[in-house]
Amino acid sequence: MRGIDLDGLNLDGIKFGDRKSLTGADLSWATIKNASLKGADLSFINFANAKAYSSDFAYSIFYGANCSGTDFRRSDLTRVDFYRTNLSAANLSQARLTGVNWYLAQLDSTVFQRKDLGGKLLLENDDYYLDYYRRLAARIGKKDASIRPSARLFRTIQIYEAFSANWQSVGQSKDATWAYLRMRKLGKHLHLPKYARPIFGEAELNDVSIKIDNERTFRGKSKFHPRVLVFYFRHLLLWLGDWLVELLCDYGESIWRVLFWIISIILVIGPFTIWSLGGLAWTGENVQFYRTISDPFQRILYSYFQYVLYMIDTITTANFAEMKPHNDLVRIASGLMSLLGIFLAGLLGFVAGNRIRHS
Repeated sequence: MRGIDLDGLNLDGIKFGDRKSLTGADLSWATIKNASLKGADLSFINFANAKAYSSDFAYSIFYGANCSGTDFRRSDLTRVDFYRTNLSAANLSQARLTGVNWYLAQLDSTVFQRKDLGGKLLLENDDYYLDYYRRLAARIGKKDASIRPSARLFRTIQIYEAFSANWQSVGQSKDATWAYLRMRKLGKHLHLPKYARPIFGEAELNDVSIKIDNERTFRGKSKFHPRVLVFYFRHLLLWLGDWLVELLCDYGESIWRVLFWIISIILVIGPFTIWSLGGLAWTGENVQFYRTISDPFQRILYSYFQYVLYMIDTITTANFAEMKPHNDLVRIASGLMSLLGIFLAGLLGFVAGNRIRHS
């Protein structure tokens, strides 16, 4: 049926998956605009370069279908299953993409925007997730077709990775950055103990995959085995590293977060640390001027100002502050603050360059 015109056709609920249906049918270059195929099973169909805009495909299944170059503009694709669907160069702009299953969909120059997604993805929304797997269980004849939480998290990360790569290729830098950040923030949780063992245990600990009551689980060494303890410790370090990177610079995407830490060290963290370890020795004209101040509040402000000057001097190594460390602990802390300032200054340059490159 290549090039067939089905303008306005109503095929609500039709199943293209049994022997009497159109499984594997060739509808490439077909025109199906303004049609209604709500709940249709379009598995393995060849839908390449078809005109299907302004149509209703809600709850339809495109499992393994070829939709490369298909025009889905302004169509309703709510809760559609695009599992293993080829969507290369497809146009999904202004389409309703709420609750779509994007897992293993081929996205290459696919046109759609973040705002079209309608919020959380299928695997992130419990209501969408449970509804989808109920329908999947009914379709494949199993009582429970759901997936483990660890696999659910892993698949969501893969989807965001595909989004980021696709949007970067079509020049949608803001959407690509958003997807990249979602991927990194979710990826951080992969290293938590409850997810790390199911995801990485088979490869790193030689865990054996078995089925109990039709559920896949893993059996291996005891959690108190030395190799397992090292495994958990290493993934805990990876989690802490990701957490630290997010806190410092939001994975290289936030200039303001780096500036916040630099300013915090100069104005709050540094002065408080120096004061708590013994403070600074007053020398030169600072002592004489300090003694002329009669108001206690102004004395505190002047002291704080001198500590801030000292922190600026320490971080920039400008050597203009008159006050000196009072003891060795303050000297050690000052040296560490200087190293931290150099690191943050370099990080600021990296993040700024990264943002300019993505702008």
